[in-house]
Amino acid sequence: MTSSTAVSSGNRVAQFIVITAVISVLYQLLTRPSSPSTAAPLRSGYRKGEDSRRFTSSEITGFLLFLGLFGLLQHKKKQDKKADIEAEQRQIARIVQIQRNSLRNEISKAPLVNLPRDVLHELLLFLSPRDLATCPTVCKALELNAGDAAETLWRRVFQRDFGEPGDRFGRVFPIECWRQFYFRHHLSRAVELARLMAITDDRKCVAIEGQVYDVTDFLELHPGGPHVIGDAVGTDATVIWDQFRHSDEAKESMQQFLVYDEVLARPESGKLHGNLESVAGRWRKISWALTHSHCFGRMAPQFANAVFRFHSRGVASTSK
Repeated sequence: MTSSTAVSSGNRVAQFIVITAVISVLYQLLTRPSSPSTAAPLRSGYRKGEDSRRFTSSEITGFLLFLGLFGLLQHKKKQDKKADIEAEQRQIARIVQIQRNSLRNEISKAPLVNLPRDVLHELLLFLSPRDLATCPTVCKALELNAGDAAETLWRRVFQRDFGEPGDRFGRVFPIECWRQFYFRHHLSRAVELARLMAITDDRKCVAIEGQVYDVTDFLELHPGGPHVIGDAVGTDATVIWDQFRHSDEAKESMQQFLVYDEVLARPESGKLHGNLESVAGRWRKISWALTHSHCFGRMAPQFANAVFRFHSRGVASTSK
C-alpha cells in the first residue's frame, strides 16, 4: 500500500489535532508579553484576579497534544492489526492456491485406472463392445480391468447387451472366460439355445440362418426320414437346409417351428457389427465339429466338447 492510501480519516483527524496544538503553542510564544507580571501567583499556572476554574492556553494545548498522540497511537495499533490480518489472509490464500494447484496437477496426472474398480467398471460400461475390445491393448492396468481376467465387468456387459445374466449357457459349454464368451455368443447364440433346450426340455432343435427351430414333432414326418434332421439337431443346419433347395412353401411351413428369441429377433441395426474375424474363424471350426460330431456315434458329445475346448482357448475379439 502507498502512503496516500495508508492514511485513513481517523489519522487525518489526529494529525489535525496535533497541528492545532502546535499552532496554539506557537501563538502563545508570539503573543506572550515581554515584561514579567509583578503579581505573585496564587497557585501554579494562575495569576491574581484570574478565575481558577478557567483552563489556561497551555493546559488546552497539552490536552490537544495528548488527544493527538493518543489518536496516532490508536490508529497505529489498528493499522498494525489490520496489516497482520491482511498478511495472514494472504498467507492462507497462498497456501490454499498451492494446495489447489497441487491437487489439480495430481488429478490431471492420475491415470483412470487408479479409480476404484466399481467406479471404473461403471465408466467402462458406457463404452461400446468395439471400444471395450481395444481397452486391454492400452496398458497392463486396463488389460487387468477390462481383459480376459475381468469376469465381473464382462458379466455386466453381457447382462447389458443380451438382457440376461448368461449363466444358463454354462450348461451347454463351460464358460471359462466371460470376455471370450461374450463375443462368441453373438455368433453362437442360436446353436447354444438349440442345445440348451435339448438339455432343459428334451426338445430337438436346430439353428438355421441365425434362428432356432424346434423340430421335435417333425422328425418322424420329414420326407427324408428322421435321420436327415436328427443328425443336425443341436447344430447350425443352414448349409444342409440350403443344399436341399426347399420350396417357398416349405420355408413358410418352417415358421411354425420357430422358437422366438428376443436377441435373435433383433434387426440387423441392433446387432453387433465389426471385424469379428478371429472370433468368427474359430466359431466356424467349432460349428463344423458340432455339425459332424454325429459321425462319432456314442463318442459324439465327447468329441464336440474336446473340439470346443480346443478352439475356445485363445478366443480374443478384435472388434472394431
